[in-house]
Amino acid sequence: MEEIIQIIAIAIVFILLIIFIAVFFFIFYKKKKEQQEILQLREKAFAQAQIEIQEQTLTNISQELHDNIGQTLTVAKLNLSTIQLENKEESLQKIDTSKQLITQSLVNIRDLAKSMLGEKIAEIGLQQAIQNELKILENTGLYKIKFSADYFLVNITQQHELIAFRIIQETLHNIVKHAEANTIDVGIKHMREQIIITITDNGKGFNANKLNENSIGIG
Repeated sequence: MEEIIQIIAIAIVFILLIIFIAVFFFIFYKKKKEQQEILQLREKAFAQAQIEIQEQTLTNISQELHDNIGQTLTVAKLNLSTIQLENKEESLQKIDTSKQLITQSLVNIRDLAKSMLGEKIAEIGLQQAIQNELKILENTGLYKIKFSADYFLVNITQQHELIAFRIIQETLHNIVKHAEANTIDVGIKHMREQIIITITDNGKGFNANKLNENSIGIG
C-alpha cells in the first residue's frame, strides 16, 4: 500500500513538474512574442520617421533652391542681361554685383550640401553637429543659446543619429521661422538605450488644440 502511495505521489510530482515546465515555456514564448510585436512596431515607426525626414529634407532643399539660391541667381542673370556696353561704368558695376551674387549662391549651395550630408554627421558626431547648428544661429546675434549634453555615454547607430539631427534641425528651423524667440535651450542626455532631446524657446508658442489636421505639415 505504501509503495502504491509513493508511486502515486511521484506521479503527481512528475505531472506537476510537467505542468510547471509547460506554463513556464508558455509564458516565456508569450513574452517573447510580445517583445517581437513591440520591436516590429518600433521598426515600423522608425521606418515612417525615416520617410517623413526624407520628405522634409527634400522639401527643405527645394525651398532653399527656389527661395534663396534661385532668387539670387535670377537677380544675377537680370543684371547680366541688362548690361549696356556703351555705359562702361554701369556695366562694370552690374558685372561686379553679379559676381558677388554668384559667389554667394556658391557659398549657399556648399552650406546646403554640408547641412544635408549624413556622412558629415557620422564623422563629427551628433553632439558636435548640433553645436554647429546652434553656433550658426548664435553668430547672427539674434539668439541667446544654451546647450547641455551627456550624450557621449549613449551608443546608437549612425542612422538614428542622422534622424535625431534632422528632427533637431527642423525644430530649430521652425523656431526661427515662427516662434519670434530670442533664446533657445537645447539639451540631450541618455536614458538606458535611448536619447532624450529637449528643445525650448521663449517664443510666442501656439495652441495645439486649434491646429487643423489638414494644415499640419510633415516636419
